[in-house]
Amino acid sequence: MHNEKLNSNVFASVAKPVRDALAELRFSEATLPQTMAFPPILAEKNVLLIAPTGSGKTMSYERQSQLKTQFRNTPIHDETLLEGMLEKTDIEKVKEIMREVREGEIKVNTLQRSEKPTPLAYHILAKYADVSELMAPERVLLSNIDKMKKATEARTGTLFCISCGKWTDQEKIKTLPEQPECKKCGSKLLALLYPNQDADRLMQILKKRRKGEEIAEEDLKELAQARRKADLILSYGKKAIAALETKGVGPETASRILGKMHPKED
Repeated sequence: MHNEKLNSNVFASVAKPVRDALAELRFSEATLPQTMAFPPILAEKNVLLIAPTGSGKTMSYERQSQLKTQFRNTPIHDETLLEGMLEKTDIEKVKEIMREVREGEIKVNTLQRSEKPTPLAYHILAKYADVSELMAPERVLLSNIDKMKKATEARTGTLFCISCGKWTDQEKIKTLPEQPECKKCGSKLLALLYPNQDADRLMQILKKRRKGEEIAEEDLKELAQARRKADLILSYGKKAIAALETKGVGPETASRILGKMHPKED
């Protein structure tokens, strides 16, 4: 229970796609119950894990409390809210209320406003809707977007050239040109690496692929993931890098976001 070294390295024992997913979600280390359970599970033994509620069998209370803040203003946050509203709504209760309205048991008074919510409506929406785009004053919404943009642009990304496979570079997003290119071969087919992704390892995988050598399945997936990112950056340039650097956004989500953007949108 006091093996701190085991706790810090336990995620290294899982498959590469799982490690990448954990890294993308910013899970840097396992909880104590998870640390104790990993070795026997990976050894394909039957495991019964018993631990106090909230200690981290799946996710600790402390970690859960951080999720809303960590993913706010990201597509994950928005999609979760949409799922909650679309799939978790008490449909039967809604039908009951609608029936009572139709039959006159509930009286509805309507105040129409074509532009922004009324002061009363604003506070009701702010308390219960939790969808800022629906009720935030324009100045607040623009301020939040601007803050998120500045935070993303301040991050440092690592680019890897898929064309020559011999060049990597770390640079803050805000200092990148609109269409970055490899400083070795001039190609614009650049992949953005995960924070803990090994560029040298990716170079070796790419070399094996081009030589026609056999590649492990997880290595092939890693290379395919890098290629998808490179295709996005080739098409959208710096905007794609900013999207991919946003928490919880992978190539598929980034592709949908960028595909819906107006050419002049940031």
